[in-house]
Amino acid sequence: MRLFILSFLFVSLAQANGYQGQFGVRLTAGGAAYLGGIDNTVNRTAADANAYKDTTGNSKASLPDYTKYISAGWVVPLQLEATYSFTNAFEILLGGRYGFSKAFSGNDDYIMQSFGLALGYRYYFNTEDTIKAYMSSQIAIDLVKFTRLESRTAFGFLVEITPMVGVFFESNFALAGLYNSDSATGKGVQFGAGAAAGLQLHF
Repeated sequence: MRLFILSFLFVSLAQANGYQGQFGVRLTAGGAAYLGGIDNTVNRTAADANAYKDTTGNSKASLPDYTKYISAGWVVPLQLEATYSFTNAFEILLGGRYGFSKAFSGNDDYIMQSFGLALGYRYYFNTEDTIKAYMSSQIAIDLVKFTRLESRTAFGFLVEITPMVGVFFESNFALAGLYNSDSATGKGVQFGAGAAAGLQLHF
């Protein structure tokens, strides 16, 4: 709701200043590392493996090893976005994202693939320069095989090759919640950080 309110305000301001809106397409590829806590079948089994190995007759059993729920790994997203600039400093985006991830620590030894939708905005600081610094934020949701809701913020630079073509580089930070009734995927939370680059076209 806030995004649409901001968009309406920017549209009104742009129209008042005579700015003509501009459509665009952006392709982004990158990589990130994540750290999280995931409750799924594999992690739970590993946590409980030594919990009840008591051969002395003592009725007090040991607790599960909750560190087995901690997982670290990598993710590679590829995102294609449609953009619209309300002003020369502010644009919104709607895109589709495909990605895959794998844990290199913990007990998830399989690669998860995902496809989702992303909605967000990008704000440019120095709009008159060829190299523009920007900040962006977006919310993405994955609904294939599992449900994953992610909020991601990025800081980067856009280099304009021509007024219609540019390349960009950014660093990003994400917080995601994972939920699925399938106990193999499980549920939990992930923190991520990474970098990305891409191509941007304006029409």
